[in-house]
Parts: sequence; structure tokens; C-alpha cells
Amino acid sequence: MKKSNKDIKKIADKVTSDKNQEKWEKGELGKDPKHAKVYKGLEDVEKPLPTSIRLPQSLILELKKLAKEEGVPYQTYLKMVLTRHVRDKAS
Repeated sequence: MKKSNKDIKKIADKVTSDKNQEKWEKGELGKDPKHAKVYKGLEDVEKPLPTSIRLPQSLILELKKLAKEEGVPYQTYLKMVLTRHVRDKAS
């Protein structure tokens, strides 16, 4: 079943509702998993699924360059870009 823009926006909002998301992704709030705790309020958020996508090498190199400027790994940067895009399109 195809999700509507409204459904996609709800999902994106739930996943990105933490006002500190970018700080977490940049590691500004810590990266050591031994200090991580399971938050019990996320049961209704869709479970992240691994995915595979074939991208041109030049695009990956550009993503890595932009991610480095942001101080995040390129896959995290790609997730941020996709989340922003989906949120913008759904609104």
C-alpha cells in the first residue's frame, strides 16, 4: 500500500522530532555507545531497515566531501538530506 504525503510527513516528523537530531548525528552530544540507553517512547516509530542503492562513484565522492564539511559520515549525511527532502515534499 502506497503511503500518502501526509503519512510520510508523520513518519519523518516522528523520526526527526528530536530537536537535537543534527547534534547527535554530528557527534556533538557524544558517540560512546556504552552511555546509550534505550528510550521506551519509540515503539510506534518504524524500525529502520538496511537498504542498498547503486550510486555513481562521482556522486558518492561528492557526498563524502559535503558530509566532511558537515562533520558527519557520508551515510548519515545522505540520511539527513533524504529526510529533509521528504519532509519538504510532504508539507
